[in-house]
Amino acid sequence: MQRITAIVQEEAGLTPCSDPALFGVAGDNGYGLKVFACLKSAGLPFSHTHISDASSAPRAQRPYLIEGDDAVGNRGRIISYLTHRYGLTLDAG
Repeated sequence: MQRITAIVQEEAGLTPCSDPALFGVAGDNGYGLKVFACLKSAGLPFSHTHISDASSAPRAQRPYLIEGDDAVGNRGRIISYLTHRYGLTLDAG
């Protein structure tokens, strides 16, 4: 139980940054939506940020994820980062 509490406190700092929202959807880009869906499916708390200018993003592309001092770009790397960091088993079946 203590381990779960510690993880939840760390997770509160997850901030995915993606394209602006469109018609009530979390973003107008499938790559950002995949990251959003991963976070929602995993039940990780996060604060979604929509950005127009990605010039300061890793590789100057959206989506990217910020957690503390870490910034991870590319949806595949973001999902891999989350899987390893939080022990996610989304595809375990």
